[in-house]
Amino acid sequence: MFANFLQASLWIAFFLTLVLVLLTYFAPHIRKLPFIPERYTSSFAGGFAVAFVFLELLPGIAENKETIGALLSKSFPVTPLMDLTVYVVGLLGFMLFFGLEKLAHRRKRLGISPQKSDFYIHLSALGLENGLMTYALPVNVEAGGVAYAAFFTVVMGLQFLIVDRTLERHYAAHFDHLGRFALMLCLCLGWFLAYLTEPDNIFVVALLTAFVGGSILMNIFKEEIPDSTHSSFPWFSLGVGFGTAILFVITFLRNHQ
Repeated sequence: MFANFLQASLWIAFFLTLVLVLLTYFAPHIRKLPFIPERYTSSFAGGFAVAFVFLELLPGIAENKETIGALLSKSFPVTPLMDLTVYVVGLLGFMLFFGLEKLAHRRKRLGISPQKSDFYIHLSALGLENGLMTYALPVNVEAGGVAYAAFFTVVMGLQFLIVDRTLERHYAAHFDHLGRFALMLCLCLGWFLAYLTEPDNIFVVALLTAFVGGSILMNIFKEEIPDSTHSSFPWFSLGVGFGTAILFVITFLRNHQ
């Protein structure tokens, strides 16, 4: 029965992966909707994703902390820091994308055009994030239900509106011709790897989700906090409120099944 459900989760995840691919492809058009300034759409997407991180992702990581600590204790000596493993992974995700952003800004400050090597490093990190995201999707479907997985997919798609704007800003000459399609390919490869290996380990998925969560926070904060001229607090708040309302509905339905 578990195997059958896992197979069903894989194909639901396949559909959600296709949704992510389409959102990635159409991100420039979604960012530049008629009559709505780009900073509004990006701020709404950022607020929506922040609601997900604080109200769903972080509490979920906290719930899995003890489970992960128990699994690690079977192979390693027990220490008080063991329960922090999943948070360390989230911090690494945050630091990775923070470092890449600082590299791009440093070159601009020095009057140096971003190099191809910088672009490929940044693209590789985002490709890794995309692959991890879709690799973990089947278990997210199984553990949280279809509604949660669909919400997770929308959050990831909206987050790419912010990433898309950043990449166009720093690497427009390279990204529009290669980068977007490479990220779409990574989404498909992540799901295909899940299809081949059928992941069912909560430890692995929790770590992958923590890494993705750290990168989401970094991508949102760097766009919404430093320069108010490129963001909108009312639209950011609207995104937070809308995301929170949907999460409340999903939580209610989950608890009354």
